[in-house]
Amino acid sequence: MPFITYPFVIAVGLAIFAQFILSRTVFGRRMFSIGTNRRASEISGVPNRGVITRVYMFSGFCAAVASILYSARLAIGQPSLGGGNLLLDIIGAAVIGGTSLFGGKGSVRGTFFGVAFFVLLLNILNAMQLSPFVIDAVKGLFILVAALLDITPHPPAQPGGAHDSPARNSRTLQSLLWHRRCQRASVSA
Repeated sequence: MPFITYPFVIAVGLAIFAQFILSRTVFGRRMFSIGTNRRASEISGVPNRGVITRVYMFSGFCAAVASILYSARLAIGQPSLGGGNLLLDIIGAAVIGGTSLFGGKGSVRGTFFGVAFFVLLLNILNAMQLSPFVIDAVKGLFILVAALLDITPHPPAQPGGAHDSPARNSRTLQSLLWHRRCQRASVSA
């Protein structure tokens, strides 16, 4: 059995594509601006409905790819295949990776490391032969701690620091406003 399989290559390729969209495109900036403050993004000219629709379309595409890979791995197709606590695992891995439950913050890279941590945690708990109830309680505890760390107020960042998120958010909105002005100027010309 090869170390690098086709599903791994497909998943990594999709993750790289998603990270590129989030970090290098106007669409990615619009997604973050809607997650940060939907009303402010609407006022600044972001087409909220269109962006949200495209986000759901991409999410559905990723879910379809995941279901095909999951069914191919198990060589079986059942409607109840993804049942159980799978949603808890997915949300938990994203939250542990740094994605905010309130929107506007997160990255594909962080989610990847969250998934790796969550899989490692589940493998360790299964190797310890703990009951499924204890495993769910430990998973929930890690998710709760990650969510609490997300909502706790952080000390204000130093101006020009690496984690200057208010300035970064205002730069994002400024770039969106500039992009919108350029579009209006090109339409009127």
